[in-house]
Amino acid sequence: MKKNLLWMMAAILFCGFVMTACSKDEKTDDGDLTVKTVEVNYSIKLSDVTKAAIQKAYTCTIEYYDEKGNLVSVEPLKYGNSEWNIGFTINTFPGKFGVRITIAPKADLSGVADNETFDIIYQFDVYGKPSNAEGEYTDKIGADGTVKYLQSSPKALAEDGDKLVDTFFYDVDAKGNITKVK
Repeated sequence: MKKNLLWMMAAILFCGFVMTACSKDEKTDDGDLTVKTVEVNYSIKLSDVTKAAIQKAYTCTIEYYDEKGNLVSVEPLKYGNSEWNIGFTINTFPGKFGVRITIAPKADLSGVADNETFDIIYQFDVYGKPSNAEGEYTDKIGADGTVKYLQSSPKALAEDGDKLVDTFFYDVDAKGNITKVK
């Protein structure tokens, strides 16, 4: 009985130690925090159906803020890619990160029937995670994502002068505060 009591007390002490060790820095008091870096990752994945539709009737453009805060534009499907991923670190504040995908009808739709529609399916993610001078991540994270499925007629979009756009842009300050930009 005495042995069981000792084991029980040891277990309680161990659980208390584990809880204390695990909770260390889980929630950062960000009052004095100065962020040194923000780890950023962007990912866009187009379905095979969407890739075929884009090759026939659409253009797909991705615009993103790079590590220097410059807005960069790429057309990944121009080279046959249906996935686009990039990751980098921001270390100048205030900073920006974010990504926009635009799917627009091609200028020449002569190979597309008037009532032809296409399935557009894609997954779109953006993620920013700040860390302090010691490399410890804060609990301030900017993350967004969506999975889109829609049917689209490129000729109807072209007639309306319209396009499909998803945008997730953020500002981040020296304290690691992340604000979504509309």
